Amino acid sequence: MHLFLPALLLTLITQGCSTHFVPPLSHRMITQDAPLRVTGSHTSREAQRSIAVKAAQTLLTTAPKARGLIFEPDPVGFVRAAWWEAGLDLITQQNFENEEMHGMAMLYQSALSRGSLFKRAPKPGDLVFLGPMPTESNPFPTQVALVESIDSDGTVYALGRFSDGPRRITFDPARSGQRAKPGGKILNDLLENQKTTGSLFWSYGLPY
Repeated sequence: MHLFLPALLLTLITQGCSTHFVPPLSHRMITQDAPLRVTGSHTSREAQRSIAVKAAQTLLTTAPKARGLIFEPDPVGFVRAAWWEAGLDLITQQNFENEEMHGMAMLYQSALSRGSLFKRAPKPGDLVFLGPMPTESNPFPTQVALVESIDSDGTVYALGRFSDGPRRITFDPARSGQRAKPGGKILNDLLENQKTTGSLFWSYGLPY
């Protein structure tokens, strides 16, 4: 932690002459702490999930900050801050130390390496990956959010940071092309490319 502020100041100084400011990569400044941020032996997984969901709800109206660390103001920073508050780093040490990987690639590869991706029956606190169909040049999802709750009919509510800022989205992969029920209940929101959230669904992911 004592190295965080000097590193941040150095980043700001070196970028001071640039016309384009790139937020410092917080996940590159906490390598000493990241592998230690697993507190499951002291806190149950269900309790961690509850903490992460409450943290994500708070992050809808606050900066992506958790336990003294500021995360990137992007989709990955949002979910990572929520789970950091719960005592868990979403990125594995191996991917964390890979300097050629950044952001979504680090997060998604971490989930793959843990074998934590799945398609059905999420729980609050799980991750949800969204994006266009993968291509050779773009093999990763473009969006990640945190499951907040699930209705009895399967409609999922998730929290995340999107192009228009932090907000709550609704999606239902089983009814991916349907925007709303006849009664008016929204099943799938539209993202910036005007596709339904359900049609952009890749998978859910356990955070551990």
